[in-house]
Amino acid sequence: MALGFGSTEGSGSGDRVTTAFTAHATQRSYGVWAYRSDGGSSIGRFFDKRTSSSQVELLHHDTSANVIVYERDYTIHRGRWIAAINPVNEWVHIGVSYDAGDTANDATIYFNGVSQVVTEFDAPAGSPLTNPDPYCVGNRGDGGRTYSGRLAEFAVWDRILTAEEWGAIGSGVDPLSLRRSLVCYVPLIREVVDLIGGKPSVTGGAIQTHPRAYGTAPFHIP
Repeated sequence: MALGFGSTEGSGSGDRVTTAFTAHATQRSYGVWAYRSDGGSSIGRFFDKRTSSSQVELLHHDTSANVIVYERDYTIHRGRWIAAINPVNEWVHIGVSYDAGDTANDATIYFNGVSQVVTEFDAPAGSPLTNPDPYCVGNRGDGGRTYSGRLAEFAVWDRILTAEEWGAIGSGVDPLSLRRSLVCYVPLIREVVDLIGGKPSVTGGAIQTHPRAYGTAPFHIP
């Protein structure tokens, strides 16, 4: 199974998965399989690290501008990077890597393991902000930014994945094959669990067909 979100693929506007994962890291890579249906909310979330605190980090789609957007908040000015939006009605693996240790760095975004053209929409300034909130998949914590479609295989690494590694993950390799610095992995297969950390909580949603079958990586990084 994958999990459907929103009125078309899920159960309604409040659908979300709230993980138990709350940690921050300077270097981060995020991966998720996404099947976009009707577009839904103009700023529906792939993920958002926010339940009750201020926004610090998120990945969302902007249907009005036809882009996906990764945002990272800083003390002076938020950084924001955009790439072409994922197509409607097909599974696409979306990967994002970002090193917040230097405001000169840009995020990298991959579709199915292929690096995309990324534009810096807003330049970050200051120091990266943090909060104690968990990461939410398919929405933010208040249920106000629902993703419209299906999501699966949400994974977080505390490092920058290489192009070869994104190519493997984007071709359908299990994130557990890249265990080094893997800190959160919510496959959304059958019972919703985090295979690295604590058990997530699920609000709404609906069972949907999972993306293509997963295999073993041609390499293994313990």
